[in-house]
Amino acid sequence: MKAILIVGLGGFLGTVSRYIIGLVTIQNLPPTLPFGTLLVNLLGSLILGFFFGFFSKPSYHDWQLFLMTGFCGGFTTFSTFSLDSLKMLRSGLITQFAVYNLVSLLGGLILCFIGFWLSEKYLS
Repeated sequence: MKAILIVGLGGFLGTVSRYIIGLVTIQNLPPTLPFGTLLVNLLGSLILGFFFGFFSKPSYHDWQLFLMTGFCGGFTTFSTFSLDSLKMLRSGLITQFAVYNLVSLLGGLILCFIGFWLSEKYLS
């Protein structure tokens, strides 16, 4: 139960942070790119990579749950995708890295399109 609360609190803070960054970028940057999402994804990857290196000892388990699983998970799941990719590269799993990235990016885009198409077809 303690772990769930730790992750939940971190997730709440990460989600609120993502929302605030989105608002700030919409108000201050041109709408030529989704700068809020881009910034959150890049920052999340940087932060998660830092925490991964910093909290590599088991004695930091609660902090890992709070910051890595909770905060970064609520902030952006792209950071987790990036960390999984980094772990594969560090382990020399080049084929798995390529397959994972290709399926994640193309599969995600295709499934997003299918979900949109289904909503248009059946909910309109």
